[in-house]
Amino acid sequence: MCIAKLRLLLKTVLYCRQCAKLVLIKEKSTEEILDEFHQISTTIAECEQNLETAIGDAYNWLKTLQDSYEEANGEIKDFRTKINNIFDELEKKTINSLDDMYDTIKKSIQLELETCSRIQDEFKRFKDVHKIKENPSNELVFVAYQTSLDNISQAKIILKEMAVNANPTISFENNPDFEQSLIRFSSIGNFKREVKQLKKSTNELIKCSNKVLYNVRVPSDSRKCDIRSICELPKREILILDYANSRVKLLNKQYKVVSHADLPESPYDMCSISPSEVAITITDGQKGTVKFLSVNNGQIVTGRTFSFEHKCHGIAHAEGHLYIASCTELYQYTMDCTLVKKIYEDSSDNCSGMFEF
Repeated sequence: MCIAKLRLLLKTVLYCRQCAKLVLIKEKSTEEILDEFHQISTTIAECEQNLETAIGDAYNWLKTLQDSYEEANGEIKDFRTKINNIFDELEKKTINSLDDMYDTIKKSIQLELETCSRIQDEFKRFKDVHKIKENPSNELVFVAYQTSLDNISQAKIILKEMAVNANPTISFENNPDFEQSLIRFSSIGNFKREVKQLKKSTNELIKCSNKVLYNVRVPSDSRKCDIRSICELPKREILILDYANSRVKLLNKQYKVVSHADLPESPYDMCSISPSEVAITITDGQKGTVKFLSVNNGQIVTGRTFSFEHKCHGIAHAEGHLYIASCTELYQYTMDCTLVKKIYEDSSDNCSGMFEF
């Protein structure tokens, strides 16, 4: 026996000396313990099922987290675009102010040039009169004299003004308050972590505390709306199925219809398969269709369509599979609508009842 095992055995013996009574494992192996041992397999099976569900939830959470990250990233870019537009507008107004100042100064200089040129022409005319060899008339001399005095006065005024406003230029001074306001910000927004607590079923009766009516009709609806199914999207947008008008409608946060898409036949049911995509069931005669729709920038986008040889009424999505119900049958399909198995069939009647989820 090695030294390590000997020390462990010695510690065990010393520890057991403290016990008032020693009981052999053989003596504890009663029928009660054996029954509990067999029953614990049921508990293990339940734990395994819960773990499997938790693993599926975790993968869905990762997908939802990725979608929320991309959505937040898009919102940052949208906000940056708004900021850019604000800066563009401020720049435009600032340049307009610059243009106005430039035009004002330029017109002032041009007016001074015109005034100087006009006075020079007047002085030239006086010189022409002064050069007349023959004695000019008194009237001509008087007019030339008075005009010269006026031009000299105007020349002194314009020269004084030009001396004061000599060589004008334009310089830009940024708004320090504006710059300091931007420097104070460490980011253009904040983030918050939202966690939806999982609640266990308590079999409590759900009560309606309030009811509000909203109009979900669109001008082209020909019949009274018959809402058969509803799905809420992460952005608080809502998709509803209008059976009577063969349409799926998108509602915004204020429950107003912002988009709709026509369907070939009346839809029966709808389920969410991702944060922005749903699956819709349609039945035409004895055959059914599942149509995938997504929402992008407030618009409904038509995706894949799959046809079936049986009716398609109820539909649900769980753990990467679709469960589709007809009047009397329940099927399990993959996400590309490949049949996995028929789960249930009621052959007691032609259509004893429609499965709904």
